[in-house]
Amino acid sequence: MANEGSAQSEWDASHSAAKIGPATVTAEGGTHIDNEDRREGQWKETIGSAKESVGSLVGSKSLQQEGRDQSNEGQAQSAVGQATDWIQGSVDRLRGRYHMLF
Repeated sequence: MANEGSAQSEWDASHSAAKIGPATVTAEGGTHIDNEDRREGQWKETIGSAKESVGSLVGSKSLQQEGRDQSNEGQAQSAVGQATDWIQGSVDRLRGRYHMLF
């Protein structure tokens, strides 16, 4: 079980990061800025939810629907950004492992 300590160290390192707005800072000093689609999608989702709530509060079905549509659009855009970030992170990790071998 010699790898058990190494695995725990890797897990600890992967969970020692701070998210500050669109930036993530790791304990090792690395930083990552979220994909633009992810940031814009989250913003649209927040604004859409607010519009939907205001529409509900004032009884405006059209504002509710507009907010719901904008929120859904934001969720989709954010998902694209998350997938892009995940793919880029995987590529970066593979490149790092390749460079460690040579």
